[in-house]
Amino acid sequence: MPQTLVLFSPDGADSPLPNSLCSQIYCQGELLCQVQMAKLYQDDKQFVDMPLSVAPDQVLQRFKELAQLHNLSIPQQELRDFIQEHFQAGGQELQPWTPEDWKDSPQFLQKILDPRLRAWAEQLHQLWKKLGKKVSGPLAWPRETGVRAGSPFGAFTVERLGHIF
Repeated sequence: MPQTLVLFSPDGADSPLPNSLCSQIYCQGELLCQVQMAKLYQDDKQFVDMPLSVAPDQVLQRFKELAQLHNLSIPQQELRDFIQEHFQAGGQELQPWTPEDWKDSPQFLQKILDPRLRAWAEQLHQLWKKLGKKVSGPLAWPRETGVRAGSPFGAFTVERLGHIF
């Protein structure tokens, strides 16, 4: 199962964030509704784990045209074909990654005097090996699209979602 990190920018934290194009694809909107209602996948989360093959504005425009053509009642096979043409299989873009400077037992953990707390901190530290991911292959989109962004420290899925709660 792909593991991603959603990164929120603290800039403008007091104001609502803009509604991104990726949010319209993966979080809300007619495309997500059609995919979920068509029950194309056993796991409803499978679609939202699929990275785009083309730019988000193209996906939304082409879906709008397809939906209008069928008066919002897109046949299941045509919806499958649309997804196959505009999305990649989920879970392939991020691969396990361990930082080059990784240490199983860093010195700072030895400064924790309480043995139970130190054992807990060591277990917590080990989780970073499971959380670290790298992008396999070139990045498909620039950072501002909200699809994904790479850094020397691994990979992040970046999405500005607006108010969640």
